[in-house]
Amino acid sequence: MPLDPNLEQRLSQSLNVLQFHRETPDAPDAPDASKASGLAATNSRDAPTAAHAPFNPPNVAVVGCGRWGKNLIRNFESLGALAAVVDAQPENIRAAYDLSERVLTAQAGFPSLDALLASDIGKTLSGVAIATPTQTHFKLAHQALEAGLNVYVEKPMATTTEDVQTLQKLAQLQNKQLMVGHLLLYHPAVRRLRQLIVDEQALGPVLHIESTRLNTNAFRPDESVIWDLAPHDLSMMAYVLNATPAALTHVRVERTQANLPQGDTKPDIAWLDVAFQTANGQRINGHAHVSWAHPKKHVQLVVRGEHRTAVLDDTQIEGKLQVFNNAKPHQPDWQEAIEYLAIEPLRLECQHYLNVMSHASKIQPLTGADHALPIVAILQEAHARI
Repeated sequence: MPLDPNLEQRLSQSLNVLQFHRETPDAPDAPDASKASGLAATNSRDAPTAAHAPFNPPNVAVVGCGRWGKNLIRNFESLGALAAVVDAQPENIRAAYDLSERVLTAQAGFPSLDALLASDIGKTLSGVAIATPTQTHFKLAHQALEAGLNVYVEKPMATTTEDVQTLQKLAQLQNKQLMVGHLLLYHPAVRRLRQLIVDEQALGPVLHIESTRLNTNAFRPDESVIWDLAPHDLSMMAYVLNATPAALTHVRVERTQANLPQGDTKPDIAWLDVAFQTANGQRINGHAHVSWAHPKKHVQLVVRGEHRTAVLDDTQIEGKLQVFNNAKPHQPDWQEAIEYLAIEPLRLECQHYLNVMSHASKIQPLTGADHALPIVAILQEAHARI
């Protein structure tokens, strides 16, 4: 499917790239929510094609071809934007070649960002997408910005607020775009939930919010489960509330994995209590529970309002988003049947990055440095406390 040049207009018009309508849970003609939403499709090739105006996407290099980098490669390739890949492991470069005929033909796989920038291909790039271990994000993003490239970096943008601010100032100095990969802000159910809370005030004043993200992860990619998973929850909670994570009120961790390599003391379960501040001064208490150590995947966001409670369960294929009347909590008032182009959220995020680069004077990133800064502040404080 080609790049959609009208994405940003739809974003600004409806807080969404999507269209929604409400279905009662017992409506006989209610559409299948998984089909309507396209959430069951994990490969963008499964999405229906649509006619769009021609668009020449800017050239992008994906830096980091590991578990998540492969998803970025697949999406930028399908959008016609992938020009090169970077990874220190030859086997990851070979795997990237299998995903991109263009990169394979040009043999545009490089062992380092330095090697890419020194090449002829490097001179054709508009931006990079960085999907490397968290502790490398700042260095690589800084190097790319200094080279005059736009930067998309996976969450978290950096590990200190000072580093985020340094990147932000450098991007401004270079007149380049800087964007962090907070994927869930492109999730159709998350965006619909924000509309229910902020625009329609369907829940009444929000009293509490909590997010749970539990799964098994043997790779243990970061210094703790907090850096790996909590950015999802903090960014999502802040977004649906239209609020800023203002203070970390409590953090607790557990280290439960046995038979780990010597010296591996990474926390694999964590609980964070965070206070969110709205523009009108309301303080909303939030809670996040994240884990690498749970055998059964559980991903759920609960928003308790004065009148209704919304439950977003991302492990469900159907009925992901339900709203309950607090006076009758055992039967949902309704469930949201979500209609939109069947495109995975990561594709929308990649497309947004391309649009931001192509129309920099008109479009700012949905998740720029200003969005990343308060989230990194909470993560940094949580890490310091453990």
